[in-house]
Amino acid sequence: MEFIVLIELKGQDCWDCKVQSSDLDFENMKDQVEQTRNRQTQAQAIQTRIKLKDMPQAHRYNKLKTETKMLMNIIKMICYRAETAVANLVTPY
Repeated sequence: MEFIVLIELKGQDCWDCKVQSSDLDFENMKDQVEQTRNRQTQAQAIQTRIKLKDMPQAHRYNKLKTETKMLMNIIKMICYRAETAVANLVTPY
């Protein structure tokens, strides 16, 4: 037989747990609730955003080199000019 046990944490969050009737050990459940609260506290302590200088060197965002950036901009300009030229050719029709 299964029971649905409703555990309330901090008056906001509710978790549904299916428990076998033979496993209704409330001390064990209290320990599980405490562990869940500790994990929530640890999760809230983790920063969602960090500064670039705080990142490890291997994982930092690497900026494109100037030459690569210029080449990308040149390709974009050529595409824009080609698109404009085709639009001007098609406009009369």
